Amino acid sequence: MSFSIRTATERDCDELCVISDQVNKLIRDNLPEHSKEVPVWVTDGDAFLKSFSAKNEVIFVAEENGKVIGFVTASVETEPDDLISVPYMMVDRLAVTEACKRRGIGKSLMERVHEWARQKGIGVMRLAVWAFNKEAVTFYNMLGYATVESIMEKTLEKEAR
Repeated sequence: MSFSIRTATERDCDELCVISDQVNKLIRDNLPEHSKEVPVWVTDGDAFLKSFSAKNEVIFVAEENGKVIGFVTASVETEPDDLISVPYMMVDRLAVTEACKRRGIGKSLMERVHEWARQKGIGVMRLAVWAFNKEAVTFYNMLGYATVESIMEKTLEKEAR
């Protein structure tokens, strides 16, 4: 393993945005037409900067030879409308550059987030994954994640006026 995992810093923002742009392209290429114009992932350094100062958010990066090759973002969440409000760790984004996939980087990033969650006393992990992204679904299943909810969508034709 020639890469290392560390907490992201402000100097990583540009590289985080580049990797996010790559993921946005994958997502846009697979979304319905009505969703293709909107960037799904943050590609603005200011949004990443806010995470650095938030107490219950974290960004870890995988780095190799001084270059960021992947990252994961996560935050502590609660659902106030639940009868029993149990905090959980939400993995918001996980991305590894295409050239560096299948080297254990994503798994190492997720293991680091799991460790951070345990340090905060969190025992439940959650994440969302696009249904079209079979590679990601398989990856998360391999890590022990299971589908507990599905969101379905239908695009309606517009009425003629």
